[in-house]
Amino acid sequence: MRSTIDRPRRLIVILFFFFLLVCCGTASASMYINLVAVNASSDKTRELPLKYYLPQELKPEDVLDPVGLQIDYDIDKGQYFVYGTLTMAPKESRTLRLEVRDVWRVTEEEIEVIKREIDGNLKRIADTDYYQRGVALRDEMLRKLDYIIQQQEEFSGNVERRIEEYRAHIDVMNEIRTTTFSIEYWESQQAKLPQTPSDYDGKTVKFVLEVENPKKDQAKTLKQQHYLPSEVKSENIVDSQGFEVRFDETKQQAYLYKEEEFQAGEKKRYEVLIQDIWHFTDDKMKGYRERAKYALKELAGSDYMSSAQYLHDGIVKNLDEVKRLQEQSANMKEHIGVYRINKKTMAATEEDVLKLERILALVRQKKLEELEKSRVKNILKKIQSLDGLAAVAQAVFKQKLSVNRTWKIIVGTLIFVAFFTAIHFFVWHKRSRDARRKTVAAKPQTA
Repeated sequence: MRSTIDRPRRLIVILFFFFLLVCCGTASASMYINLVAVNASSDKTRELPLKYYLPQELKPEDVLDPVGLQIDYDIDKGQYFVYGTLTMAPKESRTLRLEVRDVWRVTEEEIEVIKREIDGNLKRIADTDYYQRGVALRDEMLRKLDYIIQQQEEFSGNVERRIEEYRAHIDVMNEIRTTTFSIEYWESQQAKLPQTPSDYDGKTVKFVLEVENPKKDQAKTLKQQHYLPSEVKSENIVDSQGFEVRFDETKQQAYLYKEEEFQAGEKKRYEVLIQDIWHFTDDKMKGYRERAKYALKELAGSDYMSSAQYLHDGIVKNLDEVKRLQEQSANMKEHIGVYRINKKTMAATEEDVLKLERILALVRQKKLEELEKSRVKNILKKIQSLDGLAAVAQAVFKQKLSVNRTWKIIVGTLIFVAFFTAIHFFVWHKRSRDARRKTVAAKPQTA
């Protein structure tokens, strides 16, 4: 008897419990999640268990008004949820307005802080070899920031779409935050820049869709949902053919959506144009070749020459293979497949280039240290080569010195040697520190 009562209870909760996000105004810092529960029974008052998993971005402190519900954490799902029990009359429906903080928005204050920090980083490297790369990095970061804000404003009145756009670009936003506050990144010539529109060479690929009304005898409005390749973001769409570009949080993938009326048995063909983000440009590969060639030339005659030659040959071989595969790809599926293979090869190639440059930095550092030490030794040898202070005095003053004057010369000489040695030590120390800093900066950067 007990199981027959529990089962309808569970069904009531499953079938008649849903939620809706409602914004309290575009300038508001909070939103409401409407939890709607229904007692489907026509003759019984029931105690209905309520459980709702919060959107993954929300933490307990983001729930401003839990409307009497408790908050707990599901270890298996890695997600917080609210729960409670409702006493509901027959056929009663009830809406609970759960107030939460609007965490799906990049604030103007954060944007201003990021932009100020970017400008500050650029000023710090204004007179260095990193400046031009820093300018390119700044321009690309600002372009991405502007696009994220533009999407946020465009969907300010549509909460569901704004949350989708926030989730679609959260990785890019986190990359910008990390890069902005990493001075080591800005001072690294080897730091990877995010892909920019110039990386696409203006090339596009066609994503072809063919849709048919299955009803042969009547018109029908079809809801279309077509998932895009995982690398595609909304900003990569050149011509959407009237489709909305949306984002599926569960699959972490963008998709095309449209509701459109079809006549009986009608077929439609769409050619969606997408930036060709699935190829590596000649400029990018040329850059790797030139960096590897330069490092090899600088390491010629060093103890590391054999290792450098091995890395250089591997880099050239990888780049030739990437280019060969790219030229052979035909249709879109094959093109994407080749890119995903080449992406791994290019990652290995970049790591080998960085290894070469780290070796070069170490060799340069050792040479610098040896040069500074040899200079100090030469100075000391020249001083020690004199027969003594008496000979120096005899050569300079052509007379014998008093004891008092002798001690003055001794002290003066010691002060001169100490001062001269200190200058060379600090110069050597500064150059050594700069060399080590470049070596650290040459390590691969993450974003």
